[in-house]
Amino acid sequence: FFFHAMASHTDPLRALLHPTTRHETAQAVFAANCTALAYTSVDVVGELPHDSQPPPLTPPGCAFLFLGEETTRPAHKAAAGAGWTYLVHRRTASSASLSRRAFSRIPKLLPHLLFPRLASGRHPTTVFIDSKLRPTAPLHALERFLAGGANFAAFRHPKLCEGRCSSVAWRLWRAAWTGCSVAGVGREEGRGCPSPAFDWMEREASAVLRSGRLDDPARLVAQVARYRADPAVPPSSYPTYIDGGLFVQRGAREVMDAWAKEYFLSGGADRDQPSFARAVAASTATGRLAASELNIRTSFEADGSTFRHWNRGWSTAILARGAPRAFDGAADRNRTRRWGGGEGGGAGGAARVVARLALG
Repeated sequence: FFFHAMASHTDPLRALLHPTTRHETAQAVFAANCTALAYTSVDVVGELPHDSQPPPLTPPGCAFLFLGEETTRPAHKAAAGAGWTYLVHRRTASSASLSRRAFSRIPKLLPHLLFPRLASGRHPTTVFIDSKLRPTAPLHALERFLAGGANFAAFRHPKLCEGRCSSVAWRLWRAAWTGCSVAGVGREEGRGCPSPAFDWMEREASAVLRSGRLDDPARLVAQVARYRADPAVPPSSYPTYIDGGLFVQRGAREVMDAWAKEYFLSGGADRDQPSFARAVAASTATGRLAASELNIRTSFEADGSTFRHWNRGWSTAILARGAPRAFDGAADRNRTRRWGGGEGGGAGGAARVVARLALG
C-alpha cells in the first residue's frame, strides 16, 4: 500500500484508483490466473439497473464488475449469479468531485493500471463491455479482435460514413453540413475541411446536447469548439470515431493513457468518445502512436464468423436499455446459435440527419 500511495502522488491517473480497489483486483486476477478477462463498471445509488452479463465462455473468476460504493448487487439470484466477480470501486481525493458517470469511467479507461501483469510478464487481454450490453460473442473470439499486432480494437461508430464517402450524394451532404466546397469534400487534408470522423463527432455532440444525457452541457460545447479551433490538431487530422461500448486492449498504454488524460484532465464533458477521437488524432500527429497499434473496424472476423456492431446485428452483443427483457425465445436462439451470426435486430437505414448546433 505504501508503494501505491507514493505512486499516486506523481501519477494523476493512478491517483484516481483507490489502493484497496487495486489490491483487491490484483488478488482476484492472480487467484483466477486470468490471461484474458472481461469487465464493466457501474456507479448508481441502489441496485444495478441492468441484468449485466459477461461474454459466453469467460473462464471462471475472470469477469469483473466494479460497483460504486452506493451501488448494490441485484437481489434476484439469476442476475446475482451471472458470472461476475464483484469489486468495490472506491473514491479517492482525486475522484471525489467527479460525477457518477465520470467516476464509473475510471476502471473503463485505466485497465492498464488496474489489472496487473501476469506472472510471465505479459499483459492480460482486457475486454470492456458496457453494462447495458448483453454479449453474445464468446470471450476468446473478442480477444482475437487484436489481429495483426494491434494492441487496441474497437468498433468504428456504426453511423459514421462507411465506404460511401466518395459518392456524389455524400459529398453534397457533407458540403452543406460543413460549409466546405463540394470539391473540398473528399480532399480534406489539403483544404482544411473536417474529416468524416470530426463531422460525426459534432453531430453526436449535437444529438447528446438535445437529449440532455450529460451532466454539464456547457463543457461539451466548449470541448468541441476547442477541438475545432486547435491548429496543432486540425479537424482534418481526426482519423476515427469509435463506439465506446466495447473495446479490447492488451498493453495499450499509449492509447489508454492519452484517452484517460484527455477525458479526466482536460476539463471536457463526461462523454468519452470525443476524448478518444482527440487523443488518437493528437497522438498520431506527433508520432507517439502508430496506426498499426489500432484495429478500428466496422466488423471483425474470428472463429469463422463475422462479428458486427450491435446496431448492425446480434453477432457481438444485444443492447438492453431500461427494463431488461428475457433472452430465451426461439427467435433469439436462432439469431445467436453461431454466436449471433445473423443480421436480425439491426437498425437499418441511413442515420437520421440532425440539425447542427452552433458549437463554436
